[in-house]
Order: sequence, then structure tokens, then C-alpha cells
Amino acid sequence: MRHLLILGLVLQMFFAGTSEAARKYKMATVADPYMEMHTGPGRGYPIYYVVERDDSVAIIKRRTDWFLVRTERGKEGWVHVNQMTQTLQANGEQLEIYDMNLDNFSKRRWELGAMGGVFDGADLISVYGARAFSKN
Repeated sequence: MRHLLILGLVLQMFFAGTSEAARKYKMATVADPYMEMHTGPGRGYPIYYVVERDDSVAIIKRRTDWFLVRTERGKEGWVHVNQMTQTLQANGEQLEIYDMNLDNFSKRRWELGAMGGVFDGADLISVYGARAFSKN
């Protein structure tokens, strides 16, 4: 129980000030005749809502080729990357979607992470960071 309390305090300090209300999401406007929203991030999940052209969506997060979006009416669903490439930014330009590949991964300059749990009966909380100062 003690390790859960410590982990909770560390996470609370780490994420202080990032409440959902304070977070700003990137907005996109549907340029296609419609955008299909699925109940989950995959083609096997059913389409449960359709967003019409010129309606806006907030991009909440990305999971591989799927984006979790929220409409102005509060409907949330998953949209495939193919449909997201046909959306517009607030300035009217096409939304840029960056694909992560080995080349992008090898060019990263910093990394942060946190872990917590029980390892062979011992409480473990670990926070790490790394910064590359050269290309090598």
C-alpha cells in the first residue's frame, strides 16, 4: 500500500498543471464529405458516428494509424489516418501528420520515462532522462 501512495504522489507532482480542462488540443476541420468515427482503434470496430464536412474535431491522441478525436458535440471516436490526412488546420492548410520511422527514431535528441511497481518483493519507483549531445 505504501508503494502505491508514493507512486501516486510522484505522478501527481509529475503531471501537476496538466488537467484536461487546461490542456489544449489541436483542432482540425473535416474537408471530405464525411469522417467515420469508430468505437475503437481498428477496422474491426464498428462505425458509430459520422462527422459532416466543415465540422471541427479536437485531436486528443494517436495510437499507431488511429486518432482519438472529439467533435464539438462531445462525441469521441477513433478515425483512421487516411481520413485525418483529408482534414484542414485552423489556418485552412492541410493537417500535417508525422510518421515515426527508424530514421526519425535514430535522430531523437532526448528521452524521458517513469516506472513503478514491485520487483521481487521490493518497491520500485524510477524516473529517468537522457539527452544526446552529439550525433554519435
